[in-house]
Amino acid sequence: MFGAVPRDPVKLEGRVLYLTDDVAWVRRQLAGETLQWPVEQALRAAISTDEITPGWVCFHYDETLGRYCLIGLAGEAITQDTSTLENPAILDQLGQTY
Repeated sequence: MFGAVPRDPVKLEGRVLYLTDDVAWVRRQLAGETLQWPVEQALRAAISTDEITPGWVCFHYDETLGRYCLIGLAGEAITQDTSTLENPAILDQLGQTY
């Protein structure tokens, strides 16, 4: 009845955080490693934004919100309040990109 809808390709620039089933791969990415598409690791399915960003995080309305936005990831991939801009591996990558 309905045919396939043609779609324009999507091009992503910069780093992408792939939420893999194996939390060790998430940690490696957060430490600065970049995975290339297609990702060989199994990706998580049925991800809930309520899981990733618990309700208490939303009480923050300043830069604190950004510091906790992924705190709910399964497997405790993020275990402390560490700003992206305090991570030396990410700072190094940003310096190479911009």
